[in-house]
Amino acid sequence: MTSENYEIHPFYSVAQYEAMIDYYLLADDVFLRGMGVERNRLPRKDKWLREVLADHEVPDDKKGQVLSLMDLQRSADGPFKY
Repeated sequence: MTSENYEIHPFYSVAQYEAMIDYYLLADDVFLRGMGVERNRLPRKDKWLREVLADHEVPDDKKGQVLSLMDLQRSADGPFKY
């Protein structure tokens, strides 16, 4: 899915999955609580990465989850094109 301002696509690399996991694991507790996430319920990075990579290999109609990435386009006038 694309528009002038953003593009949404499924994760396609290990680095993207690692970045998503780090987003949560490296966040401070106040930020996590603001999203309704309990740090003690997050899996260890290695376990979480194994799980999402295993699910990545499953056909889309059989996946347990769908992870997608939104790439925001940047312009010289600021972070977003209007």
